This record gives sequence, structure tokens and C-alpha cells, in this order.
Amino acid sequence: MKSLSTCIVFFCVFLIGCGSRSPKIPEPVEEYPALINIHKIYIASLGNEEGADLISEKIRLRLMKTKRFTVVEVPDFADAILKGAVGISRRVHGSEGNVQTKFSAYAVLRLVNAKTAETIWSFEDSCGHWGSVSNCIADETVDKLLYDSRRAENKVK
Repeated sequence: MKSLSTCIVFFCVFLIGCGSRSPKIPEPVEEYPALINIHKIYIASLGNEEGADLISEKIRLRLMKTKRFTVVEVPDFADAILKGAVGISRRVHGSEGNVQTKFSAYAVLRLVNAKTAETIWSFEDSCGHWGSVSNCIADETVDKLLYDSRRAENKVK
């Protein structure tokens, strides 16, 4: 009987979790033709919120691993500057003896042409789960930037 009640509880938690997820609405496809000329990126401060430095460094490392972009340490050497805000928030759920912490991260970013100060790319995202939200935001930021730059390059061909 005890295992049946445990199964029912887990099933209810599963259903609640599934019901709370809203379907992802496809975003309109945006064009970023100016990305074709961007190769060197300087990452400016991405804010003072908790986790901002960690997310910034993870974005830096992921960009450095791409063959498409180079990260520079001096803004004068950059084709574009990554600006915006990132952070991690923490929510504690439960009561004594059964406390769980859920983390969520957000990014509101833009890539600005270093010479004209024109915004040439923008990105907004959030991740919330029990795992590494800093990895989630860094991965999704770089993946989207690579996707949009490849899309721009393919339009020229």
C-alpha cells in the first residue's frame, strides 16, 4: 500500500510539472546581416547581479572555442562589443528537512558595432531548473549568435 501511495504522489508531481510548462511559441525569424563582418568580440561588464561574472566568463570561453569568433581583451581591437545584463536568482522551496533550491538565470544581451555604436544583434533568454543555469545561458547565447551569423553568411552566398 505504501508503494502505491508513493507512486501516486510521484505521478501527481509529474503531472503538475508537465502542466506548468507552457509551450514554446516560435519566435519570428530575425535577420542580422551586419554579423557577417564581426569576427572580434569584446565582452563588456554584464552587470553586478549574482552570477554575472560566472556567466560572462562562460560566454567568453564558449566564444573562444568557436572557429567563427575571437574574444579580445581590449575594446579598441574589437569589431563588436557584447553588452547587457545577466544574472542568477535562487528560490528556496520546502520546509525543515526537505528544502530544495531552484536556480534560474537570465540574459538580456546585445552586440554593438564597435565603430558605429549600432546594435547589430540582440538576445534575451532565461533558464530555470535544478542544474547549472549558468551553463544553460552561456550555451544558448553562443549557439544563437553562431546560428544567426551562419544565417547571415548563407544569405550572402
